[in-house]
Amino acid sequence: MSKYLKITIIGRDGSVWNVSGPGYGQQGVILKPRVSQLIDAPVKTLFVPGPFGEEYAGKRVQRREMVFTVQVGGVDIDPDTWGEIDAAWRWAWDYEEQSKMIVEVIDGSTGDTVSERYMMLRLLEEPKSYGDRDPYLTGDEEVVMTVTATFPYWRADDRVYEWSTSSTSGSYTFTVENDGDVPVWPRWSVTAPATWTLPDKSWGNDMYSRAVEDASRTVAVPALPNNAHASIDSDPRVQTIICVNGYPAQQHWKGKDLLYPVMPGVVGEMPVAFSAASGGAAVQLRIPSWYSRPWSVPVVL
Repeated sequence: MSKYLKITIIGRDGSVWNVSGPGYGQQGVILKPRVSQLIDAPVKTLFVPGPFGEEYAGKRVQRREMVFTVQVGGVDIDPDTWGEIDAAWRWAWDYEEQSKMIVEVIDGSTGDTVSERYMMLRLLEEPKSYGDRDPYLTGDEEVVMTVTATFPYWRADDRVYEWSTSSTSGSYTFTVENDGDVPVWPRWSVTAPATWTLPDKSWGNDMYSRAVEDASRTVAVPALPNNAHASIDSDPRVQTIICVNGYPAQQHWKGKDLLYPVMPGVVGEMPVAFSAASGGAAVQLRIPSWYSRPWSVPVVL
């Protein structure tokens, strides 16, 4: 096992299993070699007929189907203990609830964690035991785990930026970065009452054929009345504006929306402004950290 890479499983029941790297196997389970779809996110490229064969039309990121083998038990494990370990490992996994796989890159000279990323996994198929020996005689067994991640990217903690003021109007510029290799969708939390203007710049993304025109795009959020503190999420999979008191701010937006993610490997400014506040205002910006791989960052940063 490499001293530079540590893999830990947090079971859906909260159990902790160090399966590879420094301290591996202390809980009685060891990760075997040849893990499929551990590294890059699975992608299907799309092509359409063209005048000379086919032309590239885009890509679709797919869910991961990770397959790996673990050794449950081992040397000096008695049959009764093996049975307890095997049962506890199986209880750590479920089809409905998710377990977490954490990958840490370790500094070999100091033992410090250089980076840490995680992925949420659930069973895709039943675990499959194999071998030609009775595990109650040998105290160990190899089990094939087939699991899936519907969100296929590795994640780290969000980058969080905050600003507050006692003024009734003002502006502030956040300097943000996306050190991952995939686009990420900013999330805002803003106080009320106030009228907020948020950045929605293209970052060079030409998804709407307006990369240049929208290089400095901003969007005015509908005026938020008293106690309508809002969460504003640019992720297209969810509703953009949700107020804590149920105020229907989205219905007052006249079809407007936030359009752009923060592109991979960039550092840049995101200016925010507000007016008509009462007794001050505060804003929080969260930039997710998403990666195709469990280690490394784009070289453009």
